[in-house]
Amino acid sequence: MRFRRATVLDTALARWREAEIHAVDLAVGHRPRDWSRAFALHVLDFLADRAPAGRRLVLRATDDDHTRSPGEGPPVVVGGALRDLAAWMAGRGTDGAVTTTAPAPPELGPWPPDPAD
Repeated sequence: MRFRRATVLDTALARWREAEIHAVDLAVGHRPRDWSRAFALHVLDFLADRAPAGRRLVLRATDDDHTRSPGEGPPVVVGGALRDLAAWMAGRGTDGAVTTTAPAPPELGPWPPDPAD
């Protein structure tokens, strides 16, 4: 089944991202730490294309047995709580520290195009 240029599932996932991420933006008490593990993992998958050109991000969750390595090229490790990594990849503030093996966290690329748009 399709909706516009996307599947119904793509559209539902886009609405999920919009609701959860913008609830944090509204600063009404909803924080990245309130995101479910499933949502944080979804965000990391969806935003994997934000890895800087020519770099491989090694996203290492310090509170979860989880690592993602999007991108290609020399690695830079970014560590933190799973939900903080998702917030960082989404360009949002984090509840805890996000550390990196680089002098500073790398600049992320633009948000990937959403198939539901």
